[in-house]
Amino acid sequence: MPVVTMKVEGFKELEAALKELPKATARNCIRRSLIQAAAPIVAAAKANAPARPGSGRLREAIFLTKPRFTKGDAGKAAYAEALRSGKSKGEAREALISANAAAEGGGDDITSGVAKIAIDYTKAHYAHFVEFGTVKASPKPFMRPAWEQGKNKALEDIKSVLKDEIDKAVKRIAKKKARAV
Repeated sequence: MPVVTMKVEGFKELEAALKELPKATARNCIRRSLIQAAAPIVAAAKANAPARPGSGRLREAIFLTKPRFTKGDAGKAAYAEALRSGKSKGEAREALISANAAAEGGGDDITSGVAKIAIDYTKAHYAHFVEFGTVKASPKPFMRPAWEQGKNKALEDIKSVLKDEIDKAVKRIAKKKARAV
């Protein structure tokens, strides 16, 4: 199984700066940076997607999900640890739920944002057959090449856009405080 390794630097400083902002402002900064960074990958996937003349349903089905926020991977880690220690899947699920509940109650900091590039299967139920092929049809990958082409740039874009968004937010907050005085 291939493993993707990326070296990430400078995000600790950005995370510290985000924690200084109000929760809603921090979420909006993360949301905007994820959307801007993922847009080129979505565009490349749409451009790579094969289309029959006059159709284009597959291209129209590719979209970016609304970014959602979590407190990290506390639940996943608890689930994996429970399974490793020999507990049943039901007990591991209980560990996941309780770890996620504990993480949700443990402060107001945002540590993780996720936006997924997805396919609306109600518009193109056959997308996975195109991407991976079938016994009778050869694969015509469009999502994986878009990801491979844009993943490094997306990471750099997240970093730079997030820094810009944090700087703008700090200036807005300082301006509001100056007006209030």
